Amino acid sequence: EMEVSPKAIVAADGVHSTLAKELGVEFFSPKDVDRGVEFELVAKRDIPQAMQIFIEEEIGLGYGWIIPKGKRRANVGLGLVGTNASRRTFLEEWITGHPVVSRYFDVDKVLEVKMGDAPVPGFLGGPVRGNVLFCGDAAGQTLAFVGEGIMPSYICGGLAGKHAALLAQGKGERYEEELVENMADQLMMGAALRDALVELWASGPYDGRARALLSGAVMNELVSPDALDDVIGPMVADPLRTFRDLAKGSGMTVRVRRC
Repeated sequence: EMEVSPKAIVAADGVHSTLAKELGVEFFSPKDVDRGVEFELVAKRDIPQAMQIFIEEEIGLGYGWIIPKGKRRANVGLGLVGTNASRRTFLEEWITGHPVVSRYFDVDKVLEVKMGDAPVPGFLGGPVRGNVLFCGDAAGQTLAFVGEGIMPSYICGGLAGKHAALLAQGKGERYEEELVENMADQLMMGAALRDALVELWASGPYDGRARALLSGAVMNELVSPDALDDVIGPMVADPLRTFRDLAKGSGMTVRVRRC
């Protein structure tokens, strides 16, 4: 054993942070952690060379994806919210029973299985405890509406490293201040979009298609949470046309295909 006394520590040790447990701190609750599972699969035919996102009642509050890695290979996965079912079984059954996904993939062609958790609490301020600066998943720094943490971790980790160095030099740190300046708006917007999606799936006068298209519009930031009430009526009346109008107004090129 060796004992060290660092002047500053950057805690970038993931969603189930060991340092957070050692210090007895909890930045987010278990209900703010979503569960992911992904298979790398060999396809039985050429797959579209574009990322595909699936928003549907069978998945609930989460979403599915196909991310191509070539003409005949892809990552296929699910982000699951509010379910304790076996992740692997859930994904296998989804692939097998899905009218689109099953055209391209069989679950006996799995090359690799990946599982992980993603915190989705929104903006938590600057998580500093003494000389320990938390960042990335350990600090819940993700875009909460999709669980994306790579870019937030890159930015927040850079800030944590910068201010840990200042702290080690005895110059003090402004970690929380710079987090607010650089990432607060994005992380708070991610939480607002997450809350809008939860509301869409929890209530409202929508059929499955209207709910899925409206959720897709929110996830692609074609409509802001503040403007959601303005598009609910048109979306219920004519979901496909309303979605296309939103996409056209954003300048994005979007293809919608019936399954």
